[in-house]
Amino acid sequence: MTHAVHEKPRRIFGDDCEECVERAKTLPGLGYLDEFNIRALADLAAEVEADPYGEDTPQKSFGASYADMKAVENLRLAGRLVFRSGITEGVCL
Repeated sequence: MTHAVHEKPRRIFGDDCEECVERAKTLPGLGYLDEFNIRALADLAAEVEADPYGEDTPQKSFGASYADMKAVENLRLAGRLVFRSGITEGVCL
């Protein structure tokens, strides 16, 4: 992503950015992420899975925004759909 620097805690998507919040809400929005950021989101998803309860807020637990956590939820949903379907990478391209 190439827009302005965000002020609030975040890993990938900033809660103080309307564009980030909107992208985090949908799978097509996640499709705009570059390879570095999609991997960072996958790393965050792994951290959340390893410690699903964390502390009382995503910022305290993972340095993540609420938009980041919504994006993790959507990425995990996409993963479940892909793995259940058995679709191959070649068919996706």
